[in-house]
Amino acid sequence: MSVLAPVGSALLGLAVGQQMAWPVPRGNTIKVRVLDVSYQPKRSSEYTKGLFSSASSNLIY
Repeated sequence: MSVLAPVGSALLGLAVGQQMAWPVPRGNTIKVRVLDVSYQPKRSSEYTKGLFSSASSNLIY
């Protein structure tokens, strides 16, 4: 999931296992939970590795 997408930027800062409510059309909300983070460049101090690769999203609604 891209951090440029609204839900992607909303997930920033969440750790594996955490969840949040996300508004969807018609006034409903869904729960989005982080199942996996495949690569964390800041944690590994590699800020440019994988910069342009696409990651798959692992979300449960």
